[in-house]
Amino acid sequence: MKTGGVTDYQASKAQMLAILVNVAQQRHFITYRELGVAMFPPLHHRNRLLYELLQDICYDEAHANRPNLCALVVRKSTGIPGVGFFVGMSEGYHDAHDYWQTCVQHCWAYWAGDPQP
Repeated sequence: MKTGGVTDYQASKAQMLAILVNVAQQRHFITYRELGVAMFPPLHHRNRLLYELLQDICYDEAHANRPNLCALVVRKSTGIPGVGFFVGMSEGYHDAHDYWQTCVQHCWAYWAGDPQP
Protein backbone atom coordinates (compact mmCIF):
# COMPACT_ATOMS: atom_id res chain seq x y z
CA MET A 1 0.00 0.00 0.00
CA LYS A 2 1.29 3.43 -0.89
CA THR A 3 -0.30 6.43 0.83
CA GLY A 4 0.83 10.02 0.35
CA GLY A 5 4.34 8.94 -0.70
CA VAL A 6 4.66 6.59 2.28
CA THR A 7 5.09 2.91 1.44
CA ASP A 8 5.21 1.56 5.02
CA TYR A 9 2.69 3.16 7.38
CA GLN A 10 4.03 1.46 10.51
CA ALA A 11 7.60 2.52 9.73
CA SER A 12 6.41 6.10 9.19
CA LYS A 13 4.54 6.00 12.49
CA ALA A 14 7.64 4.72 14.29
CA GLN A 15 9.70 7.45 12.65
CA MET A 16 7.23 10.14 13.73
CA LEU A 17 7.12 8.75 17.27
CA ALA A 18 10.93 8.93 17.45
CA ILE A 19 10.85 12.55 16.27
CA LEU A 20 8.24 13.46 18.89
CA VAL A 21 10.12 11.70 21.69
CA ASN A 22 13.24 13.64 20.71
CA VAL A 23 11.28 16.91 20.81
CA ALA A 24 9.93 16.00 24.26
CA GLN A 25 13.39 15.08 25.57
CA GLN A 26 14.60 18.53 24.53
CA ARG A 27 11.57 20.21 26.13
CA HIS A 28 10.70 21.84 22.81
CA PHE A 29 7.77 22.12 20.44
CA ILE A 30 7.64 21.31 16.73
CA THR A 31 5.36 22.84 14.12
CA TYR A 32 3.27 20.71 11.81
CA ARG A 33 5.44 21.92 8.92
CA GLU A 34 8.70 21.06 10.72
CA LEU A 35 7.34 17.62 11.58
CA GLY A 36 6.37 16.96 7.98
CA VAL A 37 9.78 18.07 6.72
CA ALA A 38 11.53 15.87 9.31
CA MET A 39 9.77 12.79 7.94
CA PHE A 40 11.24 10.66 5.17
CA PRO A 41 9.80 10.92 2.69
CA PRO A 42 8.73 14.42 3.70
CA LEU A 43 5.02 15.05 4.19
CA HIS A 44 3.33 18.35 3.44
CA HIS A 45 1.99 19.89 6.64
CA ARG A 46 -1.54 19.71 5.24
CA ASN A 47 -1.27 16.10 4.09
CA ARG A 48 -4.03 14.04 5.65
CA LEU A 49 -1.53 11.26 6.37
CA LEU A 50 0.40 13.52 8.75
CA TYR A 51 -2.72 13.92 10.88
CA GLU A 52 -3.61 10.23 10.67
CA LEU A 53 -0.15 9.32 11.96
CA LEU A 54 -0.47 11.85 14.79
CA GLN A 55 -3.91 10.53 15.71
CA ASP A 56 -2.62 6.96 15.83
CA ILE A 57 0.31 8.02 18.00
CA CYS A 58 -2.04 9.84 20.40
CA TYR A 59 -4.18 6.72 20.64
CA ASP A 60 -1.20 4.40 21.16
CA GLU A 61 0.36 6.63 23.81
CA ALA A 62 -2.92 6.85 25.73
CA HIS A 63 -3.25 3.06 25.71
CA ALA A 64 0.35 2.75 26.94
CA ASN A 65 -0.44 5.19 29.77
CA ARG A 66 2.13 7.69 28.51
CA PRO A 67 1.64 11.45 28.09
CA ASN A 68 0.16 12.80 24.87
CA LEU A 69 3.14 13.64 22.66
CA CYS A 70 0.84 15.28 20.14
CA ALA A 71 0.60 18.24 22.54
CA LEU A 72 4.08 19.20 21.37
CA VAL A 73 3.00 19.67 17.73
CA VAL A 74 1.87 23.25 17.26
CA ARG A 75 0.72 25.67 14.59
CA LYS A 76 3.34 28.20 13.55
CA SER A 77 0.76 30.99 13.58
CA THR A 78 -0.52 30.42 17.13
CA GLY A 79 2.09 28.33 18.96
CA ILE A 80 -0.60 25.87 20.08
CA PRO A 81 -1.94 22.65 18.54
CA GLY A 82 -4.69 22.75 15.95
CA VAL A 83 -8.32 22.25 16.86
CA GLY A 84 -8.09 18.52 16.18
CA PHE A 85 -5.90 18.10 19.26
CA PHE A 86 -8.59 19.48 21.54
CA VAL A 87 -11.62 17.62 20.15
CA GLY A 88 -12.87 15.25 22.82
CA MET A 89 -9.67 15.47 24.83
CA SER A 90 -10.14 18.32 27.26
CA GLU A 91 -13.12 16.84 29.12
CA GLY A 92 -12.89 17.57 32.81
CA TYR A 93 -10.84 20.73 32.31
CA HIS A 94 -12.29 24.19 32.76
CA ASP A 95 -10.21 25.52 29.90
CA ALA A 96 -8.77 23.74 26.84
CA HIS A 97 -5.57 25.78 27.18
CA ASP A 98 -5.13 24.42 30.72
CA TYR A 99 -5.55 20.90 29.34
CA TRP A 100 -2.89 21.53 26.69
CA GLN A 101 -0.43 23.02 29.21
CA THR A 102 -0.94 20.02 31.49
CA CYS A 103 -0.22 17.66 28.58
CA VAL A 104 2.95 19.57 27.69
CA GLN A 105 4.24 19.48 31.26
CA HIS A 106 3.49 15.74 31.54
CA CYS A 107 5.35 15.06 28.27
CA TRP A 108 8.39 17.01 29.33
CA ALA A 109 8.45 15.44 32.81
CA TYR A 110 8.06 11.91 31.43
CA TRP A 111 10.49 12.09 28.51
CA ALA A 112 13.04 14.65 29.75
CA GLY A 113 12.75 14.06 33.48
CA ASP A 114 11.93 16.69 36.03
CA PRO A 115 14.33 19.64 35.91
CA GLN A 116 16.96 19.78 38.61
CA PRO A 117 16.61 22.71 41.07
